[in-house]
Amino acid sequence: MWCLQATSKRLASRAWAVSSIRANTTIAETVYYRCNYHNKEAVALVSAHEEVEWSYGELWKRISSLAGGLKSMGFSQGDVIANDFQNGVGTVLLQLAASHNGMKIMTVANEGEFNELSKVVPVKGAVMTNSSSFLSKASLPMKASIEDIQGKASEGVTNRNLELAYYNTAEVSTNREVYLNGAGMAGLLEIKAADTICIATSINKALGIGSVVSGFVRNAAVLIPDMANLDLGDSTLVITDEDALHTVREAASQGSKLRGGVVMKGGDDVLLATEDIAGVQLRILGSGSEAEIMRPLTDACKDTYYSFK
Repeated sequence: MWCLQATSKRLASRAWAVSSIRANTTIAETVYYRCNYHNKEAVALVSAHEEVEWSYGELWKRISSLAGGLKSMGFSQGDVIANDFQNGVGTVLLQLAASHNGMKIMTVANEGEFNELSKVVPVKGAVMTNSSSFLSKASLPMKASIEDIQGKASEGVTNRNLELAYYNTAEVSTNREVYLNGAGMAGLLEIKAADTICIATSINKALGIGSVVSGFVRNAAVLIPDMANLDLGDSTLVITDEDALHTVREAASQGSKLRGGVVMKGGDDVLLATEDIAGVQLRILGSGSEAEIMRPLTDACKDTYYSFK
């Protein structure tokens, strides 16, 4: 009898743990969840121009190593880390590692932007693309190139309401905002594990990194393309913006496997119009307040995402 009760308690405990992860988790834990409860061998992240093709298992190892390295440098939960990453796997890794530790990032494009934002955002240190970065000259107690940061990660935070990033602005975005963008986009586009999502927009914004997360929550592959020489490859979905729309249209006209996607545009009614690219209809996501954008996305994901076990 005791054995049966003990087994029952263990199963209940495990079920509660799984439920709690799904109910309130950071964007980093979406990758952890795929590794432990879905398919860790599936391709998670691809960037041909950076010679990257990582499975979910490999991606999680790299997130963990970077998260551990950040703590070894001296960063703690709540600290703000400046970085100069543009689109690429570096910004994905750093945002997920910071999320795992409950830290925050501040993306900056140049020295002037860093100087202005650091007047109002309490920056603790910097993670740079390399030692020649403009951030190497910043007067900060902790600085390192991302390739030099490694360590053993501790248990991650699970509070989705924690602040995550200052995307080239003094306004902060939370894990929850990014996560819901991802879950909503996954529902809106009906993303399946077999899909490859091309992220042809900046990852240094809540909807951009949320678009990356949209692939992760469905165990799909995410493609970070070289926008200077865009190749859609095997992408079945594309998430882009009006500035990159011409580039995407040209790439699609050369032949693609696209079945749909989203275009982020300013001034349009949210999700009420479409854009045709090589015979494929892309939904238009207009600019507006968080409520205006989040509502249709979360509505779209309710029946689709939460039925995915």
